[in-house]
Order: sequence, then C-alpha cells, then structure tokens
Amino acid sequence: MSIDDRTLNMALEQIFLFSLRRDVGNGIIYLGAGITQGELMNSGNISELVCLRLTAHEMDPAGVIGYLGACYKRIQQKEISIPSQKSREELARCV
Repeated sequence: MSIDDRTLNMALEQIFLFSLRRDVGNGIIYLGAGITQGELMNSGNISELVCLRLTAHEMDPAGVIGYLGACYKRIQQKEISIPSQKSREELARCV
C-alpha cells in the first residue's frame, strides 16, 4: 500500500467516522464485516460503504441529513490539510 492510499484512508475514516480496520477506536465504527481484510477506503468503494453505514444503524431521516452534512464539512476541512496532491484529488472524487 502506498502512502497516498493510507493517507486517503485515514482522512476518510475521520470524515465518515467508520473504518475497515479492526484496530481503529476512539468512536470510529468498524464496518469491516464481509470486506476483504486489509482493504482500505477509496473513491471506488466509499459510496457503498456510506450506504452500509446509513442502513446499519437505522438512523432517522433527520439524523441521516445531519450526519451527511457534518461529513461534507469535514471533507472541506480535510481537503486543505492533506499534503499530497494525489490524495487531495482522490478525496475530491469522493464528494
């Protein structure tokens, strides 16, 4: 795995508050069941994972809107802080 892949995955974990890695804690939900071990989040699988997150916890519609709005704000903040141009471009594809 490249440093760009890891950087993007870490940014997405902090934006969406879930992970595909078992070892992540601090309020981040593990969604790795049924996912290939060692797989990272990227622009190719994030839509499916967000849908899994939204349906797995039976959020009410207002909660879903609030969650997605907060995620969007965190995306905007992360775009500025990621040093790698490649990672920033990949993050922009997730929006």
